[in-house]
Amino acid sequence: MGLRAKRRREQELWATAYTAAQNVLLAARAFGLGAVLTVPMVLAPPGTYEKILGLPPHVLLAAVIPVGYPLGHFGPVSRPSAESLISWDRYRDVAA
Repeated sequence: MGLRAKRRREQELWATAYTAAQNVLLAARAFGLGAVLTVPMVLAPPGTYEKILGLPPHVLLAAVIPVGYPLGHFGPVSRPSAESLISWDRYRDVAA
């Protein structure tokens, strides 16, 4: 497998993993649970979670999602409008 094909395959794997992670986050929210997507190397040195979980070397760990009951208020999420964040046809500094 050439380098280009290998990179494409790797991108496909990560895209699949993060789509699945998003579904876990949405499901947690629907059940009133708090969850956050993190990458393993942010929380612990590389290889820590793989060792704890007993993952073989050929298995890649894409994300760690801590899930739990939130403390305090856990109501509706407020977000800026899509229009204030999305640029069409060319870059537009949305902060301006």
